[in-house]
Amino acid sequence: MVSQRFLPVLELVRQAGVRSLEQFGRLAAGAVEFKGDTDLVTVVDRDVEQFLRDGIAHLLPGYAFLGEEGGATAAAAGCAGTVVVDPIDGTANFVHGLPQYAVSLAVKEAGRTVFGVVHAPALNVTYCAEAGAGAWKNGAPIHVSATPCLIEALGATGFACVRAKLHPDNLPIFNRVIYLLRGIRRLGSAALDLCLVAEGRLDLYWEIYIQPWDIAAGALIVREAGGQVSDLHGGDAFEGGRQVLATNGRLHAAFLRDGVGTDAPPLSDSVGATLLEKGAPQTPS
Repeated sequence: MVSQRFLPVLELVRQAGVRSLEQFGRLAAGAVEFKGDTDLVTVVDRDVEQFLRDGIAHLLPGYAFLGEEGGATAAAAGCAGTVVVDPIDGTANFVHGLPQYAVSLAVKEAGRTVFGVVHAPALNVTYCAEAGAGAWKNGAPIHVSATPCLIEALGATGFACVRAKLHPDNLPIFNRVIYLLRGIRRLGSAALDLCLVAEGRLDLYWEIYIQPWDIAAGALIVREAGGQVSDLHGGDAFEGGRQVLATNGRLHAAFLRDGVGTDAPPLSDSVGATLLEKGAPQTPS
């Protein structure tokens, strides 16, 4: 189970979920705004992020904070680590009253994620993992699937890049993969997609133009559940490079070879990764 060190952080995220539920399905008029042409943000996103920011300042003093809505706090020399937060991953689902949204929080130390929690309050589900200790769903250990080949696999992806008119987009890979997999789902929350891979309900998940706060916690949960996470070139730049592939491990090489092929987009500069770098902890001398 989660060590005593991170239990208060886990409880803080659950409390943040309770705050989000108070307005789930009953947002007031004017509570939803656009940031850019297509991305939604609500007063709840901002409220939950501030609640977490204040809580982390108390529970983990000396840690920098990177949130989707509020950006990064500056890290002082000797900073112990950085907490990376998506207050509501799946905001469109939240706005439309769909329960597939989550509060996602990762604790990074020396550039490595050491704790991650993804809490889906409307589903009453909490996933978490601690580096080197395993992954859990509502306190029970979880493990990735044993699916051996792509044609037996259920995958998930997202298309925010298409909606945002970013190029290259996800369609070339999707159009190839749709013939290779048993099925593909679009659930609307990267954090939950990763957790579903971790518990073996999904066999793989990929997406491009993604940010660190979307995947930092979920990536650790997949790895601690026995899965594999990389960028679409097979490397480790999945947070900073704005692209991710998570699988049960058995399917990883085949997906990269037959699914991605030569359509892996270039590794991109991530706004979140840039902020994370600026707010990242300095190694004490």
